[in-house]
Amino acid sequence: MKISDLLCSSVEVEDKEESPSNQESQVHSLTLKTSRPPRPQKTKLSGMTVIPDNQRKRPYRMTPATRAYEDYESRVFNLTLDNNQLRQQVQYLLECRDLHLTRLFVYRQQFEGDVLRMAKTLVNGFSDRGPGLTSNASSRQQMIGSKSNEGVRNLVLERGKHIFSHRSWTTTSIQMVCFVEDNEDKVAAEGAEIRRLCGGSNGCVVEVIGISTGRIKREMLAAFYPHVLHDEAFVARMIGFVVTCPVRLILYFDSNRHMTHQVAQVDVLASMEPLHQTRPRDFDQLMNRR
Repeated sequence: MKISDLLCSSVEVEDKEESPSNQESQVHSLTLKTSRPPRPQKTKLSGMTVIPDNQRKRPYRMTPATRAYEDYESRVFNLTLDNNQLRQQVQYLLECRDLHLTRLFVYRQQFEGDVLRMAKTLVNGFSDRGPGLTSNASSRQQMIGSKSNEGVRNLVLERGKHIFSHRSWTTTSIQMVCFVEDNEDKVAAEGAEIRRLCGGSNGCVVEVIGISTGRIKREMLAAFYPHVLHDEAFVARMIGFVVTCPVRLILYFDSNRHMTHQVAQVDVLASMEPLHQTRPRDFDQLMNRR
């Protein structure tokens, strides 16, 4: 056998034998090379537990940032508690203020009503409907608490009851002028004087303006014009003459509703103006101008 035949035949046999299987192996090898490697299986750690901080042999060490943040949270919490407490205190003080103002308002209303009623009772003495000077008048004077023999009480209860007849009184206005307090906003001298006249703080000042009308009696001439009493003819002509007097009363009350001071202002010249217009000679004699 020739060497050339042997060489040629072996090559063909190998080619025939390797042709189908070799292709499959090449394809298989290609597929194995391009596929992903298998994932490693997770192994479970056995016997691993979490130990609480209070049971650790070695204390838990916080980082500086964690420690600073916990301090910050603690301060914020304490400030929140303080803020809430201050809010409660402010709310309580506001409620106390409102309660105090309500009580003060109610007290002043009652106080104002009482003193205005007393002032009306007092000025009723200018009219015939007013109370007479009886035992009740003494108790009324004690209720008013006036310690002076002059002023409004003397004018109303003494002169006002005796110097005029057919008396009538018309109240033009009656009002509370002011309350006397410790923190008075008026001028220092004026506020001190009003406080002194009212007998201290928590008093008040009442102003009454009205018109008193009546007929002249001999007692009126004796009280205001005593120089004409020697002329009985003139006195007879003057008795019964109707006069109208503008009157202004200022009453000072203390905290116990007692009248501590009073001022009466009567315009006598204005009351005699009708006499001046109708009977000028009698007016001149009354004013002692002769």
